[in-house]
Amino acid sequence: MKVFLINILLFYSVIIFAQTRNINYYLEKAKTNSSLITKNKNKNTIIRLDLRKVKNILTEPEINFETNVLFAPIISHDNGNQFQFISEGATSYTGYDLSYADGGQYQAIISVKQPLFTGSVFDAYSQKEKISEQLNNNKIVLNEHESK
Repeated sequence: MKVFLINILLFYSVIIFAQTRNINYYLEKAKTNSSLITKNKNKNTIIRLDLRKVKNILTEPEINFETNVLFAPIISHDNGNQFQFISEGATSYTGYDLSYADGGQYQAIISVKQPLFTGSVFDAYSQKEKISEQLNNNKIVLNEHESK
């Protein structure tokens, strides 16, 4: 009989102290841990980043810097075989033609490409991204409502 009473007291004490949190705690945990809500929030972040990328492509200038170097030394046969980086007036030599390259050719090109008249294209992308973001926000609200 004593064992039975002790078991009943232990059982009821566990039941009494088992639920210390209310239902709102679990609902909030369901919202914060919901994979669907997190997925839609991540989609909104991706939408904003894509819009920023499109804005940079359509409005910011693109700057390119290109260089070419042709190094063309010769071997002069005027005073023996001498390796020369730049010809010192050699008449008998092996290598590039001196009229073509006097020791080499050097080029540097800087180009700037500025998009013009792309405001309407960006506005169209912006509207599309706003609609997608609103759809994702609506899905978030629906998922939060379904978790209740």
